[in-house]
Amino acid sequence: MTLKIYNTQTRRLEPFITLLSGRVTMYCCGVTVYDYCHLGHARSYRTHLG
Repeated sequence: MTLKIYNTQTRRLEPFITLLSGRVTMYCCGVTVYDYCHLGHARSYRTHLG
């Protein structure tokens, strides 16, 4: 089974292909220092750090 991800640039479902075979990494933004905090910041902290 192939994992497909929606690409907002092409507006299509595309197969998810890793850069390194068998390894997936994820970037999660942190606190925005130049704007107001929002609930997404707390969720990121709780899920990944807390």
